[in-house]
Amino acid sequence: MIYESNLFIFLYMNKKLYLFLIFLICGLAPLFSQISLPGQSGPPDPELIMTLDKETYRPGEKAVISVEFLFPEDYHQTFDPVNFRLEGLVSNSILFGSTLYSEGVLDEAEIVQYYGNAVLRLEMMISETAPAGQLTGAVNAHFQLCD
Repeated sequence: MIYESNLFIFLYMNKKLYLFLIFLICGLAPLFSQISLPGQSGPPDPELIMTLDKETYRPGEKAVISVEFLFPEDYHQTFDPVNFRLEGLVSNSILFGSTLYSEGVLDEAEIVQYYGNAVLRLEMMISETAPAGQLTGAVNAHFQLCD
């Protein structure tokens, strides 16, 4: 009889433990609902439109690359120079400067937000020793959308 009562207490305690774990998991699930798991799709990418400030350049001239980000509906970008920027890749004939940001909107926490679109500019300098003809360079556009 003692063996049965101990078994009953063990089963009763396990039932409480299982119920506690179920409630814990159900209670924490909303906290992790925004985490993307491998294989799941994230937010859509913005449309990017790149333009140069003029068509031709001479060695020693400055140039400006503009990239307009068109954000998908219900998404926006927060000002963040680490995750929202233009990055010129290494080139022998082009020296890239810093990202210049368009004016955004201050939210209630006084953080700059970009809704609808944003224009980032990247200054660059054509080397004095750049060869005549076409130059090629690459720019990475970094972003991290919020919903």
